[in-house]
Amino acid sequence: NSEGGLYVCMNTFLAFGREHVERHFRKTGQSVYMHLKRHVREVTIACDAVLSSKSPYRKQDPDTWENELPVSKYANNLTQLDNGVRIPP
Repeated sequence: NSEGGLYVCMNTFLAFGREHVERHFRKTGQSVYMHLKRHVREVTIACDAVLSSKSPYRKQDPDTWENELPVSKYANNLTQLDNGVRIPP
């Protein structure tokens, strides 16, 4: 990023700041440059809309996960069998 933008030599595609363009011209004789300059515009309406939108990554309501799930009648009498295989953590 340069305050005056970038100047790209259309022969070598090298980019220079404003203070180095003249030196590159004297050295190579290339006189065709593309001037690239970034203009930052604030779009507050769009930013506000994105920030206020609902997202699955936002913290869930604390009330949502406080309720315990009921145990299924089929899971009440299940027994865990030991098959001898231990999986390391």
